[in-house]
Amino acid sequence: MEIHDDKEEYANDLFKVVREGKNIFIHGNMSEEAHKAYVKRLTDNRPEITEELNALVEKVAASINWKNRTY
Repeated sequence: MEIHDDKEEYANDLFKVVREGKNIFIHGNMSEEAHKAYVKRLTDNRPEITEELNALVEKVAASINWKNRTY
């Protein structure tokens, strides 16, 4: 793979990502208050998120044919 020394940027309200050649930089754009509110929202919704992820894992595990699995 060939790496060029060009520069790309992406930004939104939450963060800014800059690629310079093979280096990637991430910078958070949230204020301290916004970050606290974001973490609180994640914490408050954790049981629902965990339940949703567990259901997805169970669905994937059920679709795998474990008897014919080779490693």
